[in-house]
Amino acid sequence: MKSASTIYKMLRALDTSWYEWKIVQGQNTYESDKLKSVNVSFSLITECSIDIGNANAAKCSMTLLEDSDNWDRMAQFTVQFRISSANGGTKSGWMTLGKFYTDERSEDRYGNLTIVGYDAMLKLEQSWADKVPEQLLPATFPITAKAWATMIENSDLADFEDLTQLDDTVEFVGLDTTATIRDTLKTIAAAHAGNWMMTTTETLNLIQFVNADPDDISSYLNLQLAAQSLDDSPALPAVTGVHLETESGTSMNAGDDNGYVVMSICDVSSTTGVAALCLSKIEDYVYRPFAAGVAYLDPRADVGDNLKIGNTMYQIMSIDWKLGRTPTASVSAPYDQEIDHEYVIPSVETKMYRKAMAGVDERMGEYATQIEQNEQAITLLATHTEEIDAQIASLQDQIDGNIQSWSGNVVPTLNNSPAVDWTTSALKAEHVGDLYFVNSDAGIPEAGTYYRFEEDNGVYSWVVLSDSALTEALTKAAAALAAAEAAVDTADESLDVAQSKGRIFVSQPTDASEYDVGDLWVNATYGSTYSNDVLKCKTAKAAGDTFNIAHWERASKYTDDAAVNALRTEVTAEFQVQAESIAAKVSQTGGNNVTSSFSWELTSNGHKWYANGGVDPVVSITGTGLAIKG
Repeated sequence: MKSASTIYKMLRALDTSWYEWKIVQGQNTYESDKLKSVNVSFSLITECSIDIGNANAAKCSMTLLEDSDNWDRMAQFTVQFRISSANGGTKSGWMTLGKFYTDERSEDRYGNLTIVGYDAMLKLEQSWADKVPEQLLPATFPITAKAWATMIENSDLADFEDLTQLDDTVEFVGLDTTATIRDTLKTIAAAHAGNWMMTTTETLNLIQFVNADPDDISSYLNLQLAAQSLDDSPALPAVTGVHLETESGTSMNAGDDNGYVVMSICDVSSTTGVAALCLSKIEDYVYRPFAAGVAYLDPRADVGDNLKIGNTMYQIMSIDWKLGRTPTASVSAPYDQEIDHEYVIPSVETKMYRKAMAGVDERMGEYATQIEQNEQAITLLATHTEEIDAQIASLQDQIDGNIQSWSGNVVPTLNNSPAVDWTTSALKAEHVGDLYFVNSDAGIPEAGTYYRFEEDNGVYSWVVLSDSALTEALTKAAAALAAAEAAVDTADESLDVAQSKGRIFVSQPTDASEYDVGDLWVNATYGSTYSNDVLKCKTAKAAGDTFNIAHWERASKYTDDAAVNALRTEVTAEFQVQAESIAAKVSQTGGNNVTSSFSWELTSNGHKWYANGGVDPVVSITGTGLAIKG
């Protein structure tokens, strides 16, 4: 709570006192007659209740009624207040609610200027490489958090309210120069179970979670107000554990999960253990959610102050001021909900989720690309299936509806089987169109060749089968088929590669599974413990060791890969249907009364058709192309 003079405290105790406000920007002063509205917001936490490791900027939004031309685009300005007696005869000195820097400005058609500004925390959203000369950075590591804070002060980046709050055992083992100065501050805050706020004198104050003593009047504010609304929720369990995680994924734990477990990102080390240090500063803290709307709060109140409402103690996590003759505030300690605040830092759950999902999103993109290629291959396959239909129709016109197929180890002539038995012209005419296949293992040059029995001006003979149109269509089909198979294989390979780089299990690992710390198990369901969760491995297991659910812990919720896998299965199934359709239609080239036998099989190397039980395929379609004997 901000300090105040005796006059201020005296006037504050009077019900008839009222407040005056002004905005000071350089040489310009804007008092209430020039201010349409002024709103100022402060917030310690971001998304969840006991949220440590933050460095949030305070925000001021206001609308001026005139003199907008005098407002510099990057101007610094302060919001000030004082209290006055009813007749204005006695007034306190001016006090500062906050100091801000212009970030946005816009003007409406009436000439009113809207200004949005943030406090000096915003200036720390710059990388070390951009802000600090290399010669001022530490030459050797590790370096303690206190020494690091001293370096920030010596570089004129920010001053600290009280460096004695920082523990000498907390050490940085290195520096990512692309990280922002505020990132470093957040890490220091997490290790000390607190959050940074910028004071009105632009010094950094580390605010920690503290249970106030309701009997110690000096430890809290007494909210003497008539709030228009007051909502509270049951207190959370007392803090019994801490779970910290480094950017590399290493976990640090202290305490147990019998009560509330505080979670955060913290990339530092400590000789005494960072998690244990953090727990020592927050253990047994009880968070009590509440929200008081339109509260007549003393403007000296700060986030982190303790507040007594009735006989219950609360710690203020957020204040949203609406300034006027009688200033009001929405003051709260939210219950696991996101606070609407600019330049906030994501909660640890969000950070872990984003980190876990970064690789998944990349792999989902790879799968989407493969699915698109599969769809293109299927479209091509369907197109050539239509071409084959046309060729089959053409062949059907040439068939008399009663064709037989034959095979043997010799080249067919009129003097060997089967034509030697067709002793009359009538018998020969009945067999026009019959097919004969020279077995591939016949040991003669013509092995693997297909013949058709034909008639030309009354002369009958076996003619080598050569239907270029059919061959061309089948060749195109083979190319499309190979493309589809290759696309599916590539998608499978992508999945294998993705799973090998930090495994992602899409079903429950078994005793045969191997997993390491950091591996993910998505869409995890295990009894009543987990349901469609994202779990992260915390204990490694070798292949053959017994699976144990205790090896896993919840990371976050997210949408699983079911949609991608379902689409991939659908694509593969469609490809299979198209391939079988081609096989069926090629087999039907003998007409509706085919007496010969054709067989088809899918092998690991493609598709093959056999005639009359032959051991060698008449037609083979593989990933390398089409092979057809004829």
